[in-house]
Amino acid sequence: MRRCVLAVCLAAMPWVGGYAAEMTAEVVSVSEGDTLVVQDSDQRQHTVKLSGIDAPELLQAFGRKSRFSLKDMVYLKQVRLVAENFSHNVSAQVFVGEIDVGKMQLLRGMAWAADSDDLAYVEAEKMARAQRKGIWRDREPTPPWRCRCC
Repeated sequence: MRRCVLAVCLAAMPWVGGYAAEMTAEVVSVSEGDTLVVQDSDQRQHTVKLSGIDAPELLQAFGRKSRFSLKDMVYLKQVRLVAENFSHNVSAQVFVGEIDVGKMQLLRGMAWAADSDDLAYVEAEKMARAQRKGIWRDREPTPPWRCRCC
């Protein structure tokens, strides 16, 4: 009986330190290879940065290709967002069906893995590098964090 009560209590606790909120929305625009705008069921728009990846800036090599790759996957589609919250600046995992959009961008060679703790993302980047896909066609692609100022 005690084990059953403990299991129920643990299941009812909020997920501490991880993603806790989900939302379904339609993608209404894609601004970069890691940033999109969604519209929720209340017709509110949210700018969403894909968590765990960093895509080239638009004016960088592969910047427009990265944007097109993301747009091809999500534009005008229903997506599921998983985030800590949906306040002003949203960083979220984005899914089309069961497809992790951030991971797909990495597999296509359209972004860098921004979080070395996410082994699936790191492995996806390594696979794209090994196959010389997308940004990895260049011998030494310039990461976007070197192109941003201020």
